[in-house]
Amino acid sequence: MKFLFRADASSQIGSGHVMRCLALAVAVRPLADDIHFVCCDLQGELRGLIEDSGYRCTLLPVDNPAFDQVSDAQQTAELADAVDWLIVDHYGIDHHWQREMRSACNRIMVIDDLADRIHDCDILLDQTFGRHADEYRSLTPVACKVLTGTDYALLRPEFAASRPAALERRKASEGVHHVLVSIGGFDPENVTLDVLEVLAHADYSERLTVTAVCPAQPPADDASLNTLAGSFEKLEIRQYVSNMAELMAASDLAVGAGGTTSWERCCLGLPALIRIMADNQREVARRLEAAGAIRVWQSRTELRECLDEYVGDPSLLQSASGAASRVCDGQGLERVIAVMQSC
Repeated sequence: MKFLFRADASSQIGSGHVMRCLALAVAVRPLADDIHFVCCDLQGELRGLIEDSGYRCTLLPVDNPAFDQVSDAQQTAELADAVDWLIVDHYGIDHHWQREMRSACNRIMVIDDLADRIHDCDILLDQTFGRHADEYRSLTPVACKVLTGTDYALLRPEFAASRPAALERRKASEGVHHVLVSIGGFDPENVTLDVLEVLAHADYSERLTVTAVCPAQPPADDASLNTLAGSFEKLEIRQYVSNMAELMAASDLAVGAGGTTSWERCCLGLPALIRIMADNQREVARRLEAAGAIRVWQSRTELRECLDEYVGDPSLLQSASGAASRVCDGQGLERVIAVMQSC
């Protein structure tokens, strides 16, 4: 079978669309003769990561800053050679683009989380926590299979594999000792440095092990990092990690952004302090906070207050861990693949 993925990443868009497509690509690999990614040539595109993962990637030229569905569909169709499944994860694409692609592929799957536009597809997947299929009924064809909620979250297999041991470890947790700082695929505001400085000035910093995952470059120069490191029991700066499940499982608390990584943290029962980095993260953050899985912060003062609460009350950490683990079990890929095979 041939699979074609259409998703973009950039310093403005973020990496979430491509990352969840990569997770799905891993799952369909045993079924595939060819897996091909098509992405716009934007600043911060992830062709290198896609190719390092073992897949072809073609970059479409960007001649106009405004996204043009007609032109994009024409260019993508030229690359679609008897495609069995076209998987689209793009906020700028709707039924107009999808109809243009119908003659170039057998079936179309759309990954979305906005529920704000009409689609022409065979499967619609929205992994948003609390989303209901009825929200898409007027936006999709009658025969479309609509998959909603975190039961269908696209997580790489290592998260499900790490879940039992991670949850068992958290039952014996004695509080916050290891903090994972990961703002996401891009951190243009250098929020990572803000977080590290807040942690460094906390009264309990000397007992903390802190792992900071940075997308491209360290959040500060060597001298500043050495100064910060002196405040902690241990400070480790990592870049472009491939073992995020392992890092999350070993951590007691995460500080990061919203978006698709929320389901990874929940799968492993990892409580999180979340900063909203984009408007489309607000609703997810609201729902997760209402469920007790996360706390939202937007300023250094709010972050420090949240940290103090979790560090000062281990039972609060345990409660948040339990709430997070109930959001997502990590089996979404298997469920999605089963639906795809039934089409």
